[in-house]
Amino acid sequence: MQTKRGNNLFALNVYWFGISYLWNSLGPLVLPLLVAGLVPEAVKGSALGLLTAVGMVVAIIVQPLAGAISDRCTSRWGRRRPFMVGGTLADMVFLLAIAVAPQYWFLLLAYFGLQVASNVAHGPYQGLIPDRVPPARWGQASGVKQLAEIVGIIVTSLAAGYLLSRGEVLLTILSIMGVLLVTLAITAWGVKEEPLQRAEPAPLLKTVTQTFRIDLRRYSGFAWLLVSRLLIVVAMNLVRNYILYYIQYLLQMTAQQAADAAGTLMAILAVAIAAIVYPAGALSDRIGRKPLVVASGLVGAAGSLSCSWRAPTRTS
Repeated sequence: MQTKRGNNLFALNVYWFGISYLWNSLGPLVLPLLVAGLVPEAVKGSALGLLTAVGMVVAIIVQPLAGAISDRCTSRWGRRRPFMVGGTLADMVFLLAIAVAPQYWFLLLAYFGLQVASNVAHGPYQGLIPDRVPPARWGQASGVKQLAEIVGIIVTSLAAGYLLSRGEVLLTILSIMGVLLVTLAITAWGVKEEPLQRAEPAPLLKTVTQTFRIDLRRYSGFAWLLVSRLLIVVAMNLVRNYILYYIQYLLQMTAQQAADAAGTLMAILAVAIAAIVYPAGALSDRIGRKPLVVASGLVGAAGSLSCSWRAPTRTS
């Protein structure tokens, strides 16, 4: 699977596996366990919500800004790789800080730092496909990217769920660090970036305003797309980030047992996604995108509502 100038789709996309391994173990499995151990039982949901909200705000700001700055990077190592390497190495520091966090406020600061570092790498990384793959093969490259992310969900769900069920939080985080470093090394070594010879200088403030400026009158459809995407992502994260607590409450499990069950459930869902994503794409080519988006939203809403029917009522 060669791209132009010697790059290949495996090297180009394998770091997506590392990113998927990071966030699909940390968000729904590791953080709920850590938060539950650092705050009172009655406020663990709110504490996890604050952590998640801070992370999402940071990602919204840092990821596109880092990508825009990388567009003008003239490093001899290329436009994207310096940010990917620097951000991932900083990830190591903040992941260790998360693993040893003695108090909630320390965990919050470490998570804030991890979000900044990871999105410094993540934003520029998204530019590699359009940089290194001819437009005629963007679909194929994006398919490999999606596959890497789905496999990442399956592997991390099973591996992290297994480790956390045995109380191995530190080992879980060390596995995240190892996967990130290995996948980064493959991408950084295997993808040949040519240095940008000249870049138009732009002050940071101008870069920020250009990055986040959208002409809503001219691109009203894009604005609606962003709003709908935001709502979908919020709904997905509400389910994903609280799945451990929900399983623990519903089935009266220990936190470790719930982590194992949540990991297995996420792996099953990832396999289902892998099975449905291609037929859904093919069907959308025939009947259009909107009918499938509306239908999937209604099915998802019905499924979410059904999850509350058997929830037990706690008595004091």
